[in-house]
Amino acid sequence: MQRMTNVGGSLLQLMATLSKQLRLENLLESSRELNERIEQQLEEETIPESSEATKHVAVFLDGSQVSLLALQWALQHVLTLPTDVLYLVNITPHEEFKEDSDRILRQGYEKARSSRAIIHKVSLSAEQASSVGEAVLDFANEKNIDVAVMGDRGMGSMKSSLMGSLGLGSVSEFCARNLKCPVLVVKDSGEAVSR
Repeated sequence: MQRMTNVGGSLLQLMATLSKQLRLENLLESSRELNERIEQQLEEETIPESSEATKHVAVFLDGSQVSLLALQWALQHVLTLPTDVLYLVNITPHEEFKEDSDRILRQGYEKARSSRAIIHKVSLSAEQASSVGEAVLDFANEKNIDVAVMGDRGMGSMKSSLMGSLGLGSVSEFCARNLKCPVLVVKDSGEAVSR
């Protein structure tokens, strides 16, 4: 009799275990079905197009007043949505100008931080590219920049003579001719010219 009770108890335990396993399998199957339905709905859903899309805007800063005017112009006229992305970019001829680059980017960030845009500070060295213009071109292509904004000139006399000795020429002119995206060149009067 005791043997039958043990067998009966074992049978009940087995049934309870099978029942739990069956419920778990049912839950798992229900979960799979739910996931499939959610994935199908996500695939079928269309995202409504907004009247304006997010823009990726690069403002190239060199520490000059005209580059700060370019930033101000971009903040007032180009960056309109909180989802817009603003790249504050400083390109130095050599790595040893890193401290200057950090200062220039901090100055630009202070001007831009009240904007609704998402801000990234980027310091690049032209040593990896053949020129500052090529570094701008590489960056704009890599980040899929929609609009590039820069001053028409304004490097200080020391930096300007250094750049000239490196044979870099006019960066804004190079960019206006070679970038795939629109280029806004802001003059020292605050007037913007686009290519």
